[in-house]
Amino acid sequence: MKLRYLYSIMCIFSLLALPGCREEEAVQTSEGTRTVTVNLGIAMSRVTEGSSVGDGSTPKDMKVWIFNQDDTKLIDYYEVQSPQFLGSDILGELVNTDEHVFELDNSITDLHFYAVLNSESGTGLDLSKASTPTQIESATFTALNNVAGDNQVPVYGKATLDVSDHKNSYPVTIETKRAVSKLELFFTKESENSELKITNIKLEHVPTFSYLDEGHELTGIKYDQSRDNILAESETGEIKTSLPATMPIGNFSEYETNFTKLTLTSAYWLENTNGGTWAGTTEDSNKDYTYTNPYDIEKQTDDEVDDGTVRYKMTISYELSGNDKTQVVYLPAMKRNEWNKIYARVKEDNFVIALNVLPWEDVENSQIGWDPNSYFEYGSKAPMVAWRMLKVNDDDNSPMKIDPDHKNATNGDEEATCCYVLYPRYGRSNGQSDHGTLVARTSYAAFYFCMQKPEGAVWEAYLSNPNDFELSTGGDYDSDQDGINDKCCVMTGIAREEPYQIQVGAKHAWTKASREMGESFEGADYGWDDLTDEWGKIIESNGQQYNIYTDLKIRVSLDNGVTWNDLKINPIDDYVEATYWNTNRRFAGDDHSIRIWQLKAEKDEDSFVELVNHLKNDTEGDWAILDYWKGAE
Repeated sequence: MKLRYLYSIMCIFSLLALPGCREEEAVQTSEGTRTVTVNLGIAMSRVTEGSSVGDGSTPKDMKVWIFNQDDTKLIDYYEVQSPQFLGSDILGELVNTDEHVFELDNSITDLHFYAVLNSESGTGLDLSKASTPTQIESATFTALNNVAGDNQVPVYGKATLDVSDHKNSYPVTIETKRAVSKLELFFTKESENSELKITNIKLEHVPTFSYLDEGHELTGIKYDQSRDNILAESETGEIKTSLPATMPIGNFSEYETNFTKLTLTSAYWLENTNGGTWAGTTEDSNKDYTYTNPYDIEKQTDDEVDDGTVRYKMTISYELSGNDKTQVVYLPAMKRNEWNKIYARVKEDNFVIALNVLPWEDVENSQIGWDPNSYFEYGSKAPMVAWRMLKVNDDDNSPMKIDPDHKNATNGDEEATCCYVLYPRYGRSNGQSDHGTLVARTSYAAFYFCMQKPEGAVWEAYLSNPNDFELSTGGDYDSDQDGINDKCCVMTGIAREEPYQIQVGAKHAWTKASREMGESFEGADYGWDDLTDEWGKIIESNGQQYNIYTDLKIRVSLDNGVTWNDLKINPIDDYVEATYWNTNRRFAGDDHSIRIWQLKAEKDEDSFVELVNHLKNDTEGDWAILDYWKGAE
């Protein structure tokens, strides 16, 4: 009896264990349907600079539709009044999570999710369970109703979920975006001895409606020429802050404590993509965009300003040292989900105005990893610097240490700072590069990379051209700067305090004369005659030389499943005093990538810097590197 009883229990446990062994398989009924559980997360991006939970306002309502792959059948719908976004994800985004269980036909391969928050906040934004995907995506609103905070404006997002693998549970996150723009105004005076009062600010040329979803042609939208939308009125009290003229225009946002923030009747306005941007920051190395379209209210009309009747027009009335004055400013494009902070310094004869646009949702190095402009605060833990090892003192027996030079980007390993690799590479003599001999292997452009937050994040280096370039896991380096090489180079890593090293090398030899890996060319001349252009001069159909290069990028995966493919690793750097590259970048490329070329070794060149500087005067050949090159300081 005991054996039979034990056998029965074992059978029961075996049956109970079956679903657990097949937890990724959905149970299919005879009707051709299956029960599916969807763990749905709705993420609202951060809305306050430096804050993980926004301004604390609570959304009014939320509607979610789930359709099949053809958007022809409503699978599920629900709405919630005062939805709770109680927590924040690893990015600091507000998150609402909910679990949905429903029967799903086995023929459905994808689910389309549509989420709308605060539909009650948009005048004319009438959506219900019966709304179709087309109606949702083309929905418009004409104004805002009783909006008391960042989280109460109309918000929209959509997502697609692949369910063709017939699992019984799925996670999905809908990334939402606010359908309006945010505006803040800051004023100060140029002279601390003057008296400044703002008496009235009005905003004109407001769009007659705006789309809930982005990406629509703005056809049919008119811009109200008659209605005055008062942003601030009556005397605000004297503005006592000042910022002297010695502080140049273009970086006002760095001196926000020298400005007084105005209390506006509304901080949220309909999206108006007309107006472009003000003067850019690329050429002048300024942090802020600057206003370059002054308007003389006594001499000009709206029609005399480019796009004057369709751009937001702001008229400021103020009193300066007892004199009444008026100034008109045409705003740049005010885009959805962007936070526009305008700083105005008032002087005796006019305004000096600068604009700093802060996106509500973009993740930058200040939120993932380290801000590259904070080298002095964070010491050697910069996000990306060229590899370099220096002795601690003049003693030949002293250990080697990492020494990333944050102000001089020309210091460091030549391949990394100059963004090139060679195959075959130069030989070495007495520890130094010998430009008279070749070795049949690739050189490497080596970079230190550090990302300290958010905790739990995983990063991965990847190349745009993996056919011609490789990421090396060979070699070693001193990770904790104790003089001991203790870590190998990596392709991926986690958020931590210690830096990693990333090495980029070439896969193919430039010359057919290259020997086996590691074998040196004997003699100063041997091998150079055979160093042909066979690999580097691939002639394309247009007859131009093909430049062999790759872009090094970093993607980050977060605990909530969100992946950011292009981390900001190579921005314009205000603190760099010496660099080889235009626009004050530490490396060639753009904000999110480092461009690395494979080049042919040149005999007896003292350095690559000499070579490229010489190429500036070479009218033959097509060297794309010169588009980025500034040269030695």
